[in-house]
Amino acid sequence: MVISLTTTPMMCALLLRLPGARPARRSLLDRSIAWYERTLGWSLRHGVWVMLALAVTVALNVLLFTIIPKAFFRRRIPGSSPAASSPTRASRSS
Repeated sequence: MVISLTTTPMMCALLLRLPGARPARRSLLDRSIAWYERTLGWSLRHGVWVMLALAVTVALNVLLFTIIPKAFFRRRIPGSSPAASSPTRASRSS
C-alpha cells in the first residue's frame, strides 16, 4: 500500500504533463530518439552517399577476407566430423 501511495502520484506527474510544458533536462532516451531522427533524415536525403558507404564496406570485407592468412581457420579432413577427432572415454580407458 505504501508503494502504491508513493509511486502513483509520481507516475501521474510523469505521464500527465501539460502539452506545452517541456522538461528542463531531456532524458537519454529523448536525446537518442532526436539523434536517430536527425541521422535517419540525413540518410534519407543523401541516399547515394549511404549506398556508396555500403558498397565500400562490402568491398573492404571481401578484400580483408581474401587477405587474412588462412592459418587462422582450422583445416578439416574431408569426410570427418569435428566430434570424430576428439578422443572418447571408451578409447581412453582401454
